[in-house]
Amino acid sequence: MSMGIREPKSDNAEMPQDQLLDALSQAFREYKYWPLSALKLRLRQPESYIRETVEKIAVLIPGSDSGDEPCATYQLKAEAAE
Repeated sequence: MSMGIREPKSDNAEMPQDQLLDALSQAFREYKYWPLSALKLRLRQPESYIRETVEKIAVLIPGSDSGDEPCATYQLKAEAAE
């Protein structure tokens, strides 16, 4: 039995980008708007990787200053929706 140092197991191992794009496209077929936090929960991928990839097919809609918590969301780009 080895007592070596183990790297922590990551639940957020990056999937190939084409698979992530497919998963993002599926998510946008279900809902028009997605906050990054909801995409992270759904896709179980690193936040920076989701942000980098989602920006290829969606635009960030800034949150509103009115209300309790402003929430920026992503919306599919028109050319990606076709």
